[in-house]
Amino acid sequence: MNQQLNDKIQSSIGTLEYKDGAPSKETVTKAYDYLDLMHGVEAFVNAYPPAGNFSLILRLYWPEASVLSGEWRPPDVKKVQ
Repeated sequence: MNQQLNDKIQSSIGTLEYKDGAPSKETVTKAYDYLDLMHGVEAFVNAYPPAGNFSLILRLYWPEASVLSGEWRPPDVKKVQ
């Protein structure tokens, strides 16, 4: 299999740099700093109950175009007795 590796990737946390597929020390630091921030945000958000009777939160990793455009809707939620 022939894959081309990028030396630099632009992301929301800045430029991530790689050499022969391995991340630079700066890239690793950026990634861990971002993970630390996200864990802090998650702990803060999960510390408080929902504002209403019920809140549904979906984590959609690598969403398809239909999700981003609003075409896709999650299945109906049914109350369990």
